[in-house]
Formats: sequence, C-alpha cells, structure tokens
Amino acid sequence: MIEKEKLYEMYIERDMTMYEIADEVDCGVTSVSNWCKKYNIEKVICSEEELREMYIEQNMTQYEVADELGCSQTVVSRWCNKYNIETEMGGSYPTLNLSEGE
Repeated sequence: MIEKEKLYEMYIERDMTMYEIADEVDCGVTSVSNWCKKYNIEKVICSEEELREMYIEQNMTQYEVADELGCSQTVVSRWCNKYNIETEMGGSYPTLNLSEGE
C-alpha cells in the first residue's frame, strides 16, 4: 500500500497517470484506483461550469470534450454524472426535438 501523501504527490502534483504510478510502485492499476478512492484523491478535469459550457452551450460530444481536456470519454461521462448533467448513451449531447415553427 502507498501512503496518501505519496499518492497525492504522484497523481496530482506530478500529474502521473494511474498506469505510471502502478509501474513505479510495482502494483496493478486497479490497486492505484482503489487507493485513490480510499483516500478520496481525484483529479479535477474541469469545473462544472466549464463542463456545462463545452457539453451543453457549445454542443460538444463527450468524445470532443475528452479530446479537448486530454482525458477519456469515460472520465467526461463520470464528471457529467457527478455534476448531474443529463447525457445520452454514446457520449453525445441529447438532441432537442423542436416542433416546426418554434
């Protein structure tokens, strides 16, 4: 097991990936992920406001947001859930159904 301070330093301050940390401490990436959950260490990819701006206002897909932020679509999806941002399966923004003439 890795100490909280060391994990924080590697993951947040040095911006290492979980895979890089796992390699350095000679363990599996699942262990690193579990330690992060246990210690409540989480990288913030962007603020709720920034995510809403990209995903809703700019009508970007989760894949486009992920590309912009340098993370995976799964991470964007998880942050959408955390911020209670309504999503559609497949990572695209829900299509608005407007009646003709509106």
